[in-house]
Amino acid sequence: MIALGKLNKIQLIAIGGTVAGSFAVELGYGKRISLLTPAALDKMQKDLYATTTLYIITVGLSKLSITTFLERLACISKHKTAVIVLYAVIISWTFAFTTGVLFQCELPRPWAVFNGKCIPMLPFWIVACVVDVLTDIGMIILPIQIVSSLQLPSRKKAAVISTFALRIPLILLCIARVILLDRAIHGDWSFDSIPYATTTQAYSTISVLVACLLVSSP
Repeated sequence: MIALGKLNKIQLIAIGGTVAGSFAVELGYGKRISLLTPAALDKMQKDLYATTTLYIITVGLSKLSITTFLERLACISKHKTAVIVLYAVIISWTFAFTTGVLFQCELPRPWAVFNGKCIPMLPFWIVACVVDVLTDIGMIILPIQIVSSLQLPSRKKAAVISTFALRIPLILLCIARVILLDRAIHGDWSFDSIPYATTTQAYSTISVLVACLLVSSP
């Protein structure tokens, strides 16, 4: 019940990020920056700032929900220890990169990624992606170890492991995000970042869906 309640909150946060992104599109996100008014550009960046912050929180909480599921399955001491380590890494990742996004640009305009003085975006997201991928790999390998030790029908074991394997596309999407971000940074931040934004939205959506499949399964 706790995990299901957490999922409801994750879904609301994910929806909030999508809504903020749609507001940015209405303000001109996807157009050439030269075609945007300074006021529209500033408001659009605020919406994208909210979207990015909610993205990190959504992904972090969805991973924590799955880790809670693994905690319930873990019976052996070494598996329980691995779950605790996974918890620690995910919580640290979520806190560190949420904070990083919140203070990514110089105050008093921390949202101004297009025209402000900001941290190097590509290295920041490369590090985020590396840790993200490592946790995803852990969330694929660890369930295989845990489920293999349980007294379950082979079909049930295969179903659970297959659901965790759905995180493999997330690894590919994470890598794609970094590649597409590099293109956006070296192009027109607004016009050229649409593929990056689309990939980010896909990652967030799939991450929540995988968590829902696991936690709501009988």
